[in-house]
Parts: sequence; structure tokens; C-alpha cells
Amino acid sequence: MARFCEQCGERLEDDENFCHACGTKVFRDDEPPPSPPPSGEKKFFFIIGAVILCVLTGVVSYNYFAEKNSPPPAQQKTSQTIKPEAKPPTPPSTPKPTAKPAPVNESDMTLGSLKLGMSRRDVEKIYGIPEVYSDSYYNYGNVEVGFDGNKVKTVALTGLYSTVRGVSIGDSLKVVEEAYGKDYDVTTDDKGAIYTYELPTGHLRFVISNGRVSRIAIYVPVSSAAPKPTTSTPPKPSTKPAKSSADDSYNYTCNVTGEGVYRGIVRDGVGCALYSVDRRKYIASDFGGNHTARGTYYVVTVIVGNQTNAPIIEPSISLIDERGRKYSDDIDATSTYKVTIGAQTRWDLNPGQAYFVHAVFDIPDNVTVTDVRCDAVNENLSSTEFDVPFRVVTE
Repeated sequence: MARFCEQCGERLEDDENFCHACGTKVFRDDEPPPSPPPSGEKKFFFIIGAVILCVLTGVVSYNYFAEKNSPPPAQQKTSQTIKPEAKPPTPPSTPKPTAKPAPVNESDMTLGSLKLGMSRRDVEKIYGIPEVYSDSYYNYGNVEVGFDGNKVKTVALTGLYSTVRGVSIGDSLKVVEEAYGKDYDVTTDDKGAIYTYELPTGHLRFVISNGRVSRIAIYVPVSSAAPKPTTSTPPKPSTKPAKSSADDSYNYTCNVTGEGVYRGIVRDGVGCALYSVDRRKYIASDFGGNHTARGTYYVVTVIVGNQTNAPIIEPSISLIDERGRKYSDDIDATSTYKVTIGAQTRWDLNPGQAYFVHAVFDIPDNVTVTDVRCDAVNENLSSTEFDVPFRVVTE
């Protein structure tokens, strides 16, 4: 049975499945007829499903290729802020060694604006005239000044001021060492320990009491030419008076607590050192009433020590002028100026002991005193008499 194309009507051969004229597919009589085209509603849902399928297929394909072609994780960019790497912990610091203080030098020889060697006039320009003073000593309360002639030889602080390196009364030894180092000499007495820094021209001293600085001083040391204190056995008492000239060696030492070592002369076991001299026109009531000198009152204090093996009887002192004249507080004095107050009390001085001896002299204004004469009698009635130069000498 002949077949014809339903589209163009061209005659078809029995074995053709497509029209050779228009290409339309043809069906043989033994094949089931094609399904009718979908209705409008079915066609709509068919199109929607196809679109969704295409979209899903595209997403999956994109994710596949994106993941396959993405850079390694280290190269990926991120929108998050990258925190900097944490710094390694700082190792504990090793403390730097404390710098060693500079050695004591000449600039340290200043206390309370006063320097060793300064003139008396310069001291008075800074502090004025003190209420307590003598020819060789000024006391301003927290500042004490000693003189050798008209030059400052000692300055001591007991409060208010500090050293040029900032050490003050009440500081500890540690503070002193941090400022000046440990190159000091140490001595002790009943007040505490004494730390001394030495220069050839001056010494700096700190007295430590109960762990704190109680006194600071600078002073001119004894000349290196001065002999060291004698350590030999005291000579036996002489039966004859022994006199010495004003230039005798300073071979007697006496340590005054809290002040220092005073030097003098020892003869036949009797030691004498000049401690202080105070010149006044008037004597106040503490000397037995108010008195006016005919010349000038010399209030003199010496340290007398017994280095013999027996007591010393009636040690006493007198003053000698440049002409060798003797001035005494005794009624038998050769001077026409008699002292009627503060008479010397006679007493015994036992071996190994040392005491202060005070005496008041009325000296003419035109006289220059050159020596202190010390005399004593031992238990055998042997007399010892010698002169000490009229100036305070300390170590």
C-alpha cells in the first residue's frame, strides 16, 4: 500500500522513515501513532520544569568547576581582617649593674656652703656672727665651724643641710655607699661607727648611730709630717721638771666621742691637748657672776691624760706669751692681771684616765699668747711641766 508524507504529500517508499522531500518523520502502519502534543497547561508546567532543570544543572556545573579551578587555601582572599602574628614573649631583663660612684674629690670638701680653707670673714658673710663662738670655734646650731687662725679647718653638720652628693642626717649607710662607694676607713666609739673618706687635703666623715647618719664632717687632716701617736711604754717619771719648746712633736692623742681625735704633747707620761679657746670681754653668770675683763678673758679648755702608773696630783694649766711671761688663774701668777673667778679645782687624775681641764685667764689686749703650759705633780712629788703650742690640732 502506497504511503504519502502527511506534511508535504510526497510519495514515500516502503522503507523510508523520513520524507525525502521535506524531512518529516513518517511512521509505518505497524508503529504506534505519536502522542498528541501536550495541552496548554501541561505545556506550561513542562517548560517551567525544563527551565528549573537547566538552572540547577548550571549551578552544579559552576560549583564543580569553581572548586576544581580555585587556588590553594593559602592563596585565597578573605574578607576577614588578618590578625598580626603574636610577638614572642620578652625574656626577663637582666638588671644593669649599678654604676660605681666617682671617688671622693675636692668638690666633696664642702658642707653647708662652707669649704675647707675658707676665711673667717667669708663664713660670717654666709651665716653671720654666731651667738656661741670662740676664737677657734663657731656654732650655728646645725652647722659647727672650727678655725685654724682665720681659716676653716673643720665643718660639721648635725641637721638641715646635706652633702654635695645629697646625703643628709638620718640617711642610712646604704645611701652613703651609693653616693661615695665603699673606699672608707671604719672606726667605732660609744656613739656608733665612723666612716671616713680620705684625701690628702681633707677628710669626709659620717658618724652612723643606730643605723642612721647622725653627724657629717669635713676636716683638714694632720700633716703627713706629723709623727704617729706613740705606742711605746710611757717613760718613768722624772725627778726634775722637763720643759719643751713650742715646736715639740704632737705625740699625744685623745679621742673625743662624736667629735674626733685631738692631738697634743705627752711628757713623762702626762698628756695635754688644747681643746678650745673662747675670747670674751664679759663673763656671764655661768662663771660665777657678770664680770668685765681688764683686757680679754681667755676661756681655755685642755684635755689632760695620765699615761703613768700612778695618780697625778693637781694638774693645772697656764698661758705663756711671746716674751715668755706666764699668765695664770692662780694668785701667784706673774702677770699683774689676776683672775678672781673660775679658779682651778685641784684633783687627782688616775692612771689611764683623761679629763677636761677648764681655766679662765685675763690677758692684756697687746699680748700674743703662744703656748699652754701644763704642769702636774705625781704621788712621789716629782713635777712634770711642759708647753703645748697654742692652737687646736685634730686628726
